[in-house]
Amino acid sequence: MEYAIGIDLGGTNLRLARVDREGRISSRRQVKTAQFHSSPELIDGISREARALIREAEHAGDRVLGAGIGVPGGVNPEGEIVYFLTNFPSGRDIPMRRLLEEKIGCRTRMGNDANIWAYGEGWLGAGRGRKNLVLITLGTGVGGGIIIDGKIHAGHSGIAGEVGHITIEPEGSPCGCGGRGCLETIAAAGGFIRLAQEQLDRGKPSLLSRSEEFKPLSALNVFRAAQKGDQVASEVLNRVGRALGIGISIVINVLNPEIIILGGGVAEARELFTPSMVEEIKLRAFSQKGKETQVVPPLLGEDAGILGAARLIFQIDE
Repeated sequence: MEYAIGIDLGGTNLRLARVDREGRISSRRQVKTAQFHSSPELIDGISREARALIREAEHAGDRVLGAGIGVPGGVNPEGEIVYFLTNFPSGRDIPMRRLLEEKIGCRTRMGNDANIWAYGEGWLGAGRGRKNLVLITLGTGVGGGIIIDGKIHAGHSGIAGEVGHITIEPEGSPCGCGGRGCLETIAAAGGFIRLAQEQLDRGKPSLLSRSEEFKPLSALNVFRAAQKGDQVASEVLNRVGRALGIGISIVINVLNPEIIILGGGVAEARELFTPSMVEEIKLRAFSQKGKETQVVPPLLGEDAGILGAARLIFQIDE
C-alpha cells in the first residue's frame, strides 16, 4: 500500500502520521516542540520521527511516497525556503525542504501551516468538493489559508492569506506586524483581553473583575462571562464579531470563495459573536451572492494539518 507522511509543526506539539491515498491515518507520532532549542535541532527531530514512521511502513511491506509538512512561518511560493519560523528566532531563510529530504531520505513538500490546514479541510473536511475556499484561524494570532481552483494560493512571495493583518481600525491599537488596527488586534485571544481590560479600566462592573471564578483575565474567561450574560464580556464578543464580519466581507469581495471556514481555539466562542459577524457580512459583502457566502466550522480538528501535508505528496502524481 502507498502512504505519505503528514507532518504538522505546531507551537506546542510536533505531530506526524502515516496517511493513505484515501486520507486514512494508520499510525501517529507526537512529541513536544519545546524540546527543540534551535532550528537544526528541530530539523533533526522532525527527520527522526518521520524516519520512524517510514521504517514502520517498510516493515509492513508498504511504500512511503514522501513527507509533507506545514510550518508556522513564512514559506516561499516554491515551498523550499522558510523565511522565518515562529517560536524559533534563529530560524530564518532555512532551506528546510532540502535539509529534510536529505535527512529523511525521501521527497518532501512544504507550506505555511494555515495554507496546509486549508488544503486538508478542502480535501476531506468542511471544504470537501469545493474548489475555492478560505480558512481563517483564530487563536493567539489570526491566520488564513487560501485555496483557488483546488490549489493552495501562496501569492507572489508566499505571504498570501494573512487575513489577520487586514486593517479594521486605521487608528486602532498597535499590532505586532508594525501596523495599527489589524483584525488580529481584535479577534485574536489578546484582543479579547485588551478589549475587556479597557472597559474594566473605565470602571464598568463585570464578573471579570468581581468574581474569582473568572480570573485571571483571559479569552476563555471572557467567553465564559459572556455566556453568563455579563455586559462587558458580551460587548467584547460583539466587537469581535463586527471586526470579523468586516474582515470576512473584504475576503469575500476580493476572492469570492464558495465558503469561509472559521476555526481555531477562539472560534469556540462563535455562538456569541456570530450574530454581529453575520450582520456585518450582510451589510458589507458585495451583491446578494456575496452576502450568502457560508461561514462554517472546520471538521477535521487537529488532523487538518496532517492530512493537508500528506495531500501535498499525493497531488504530485495527479
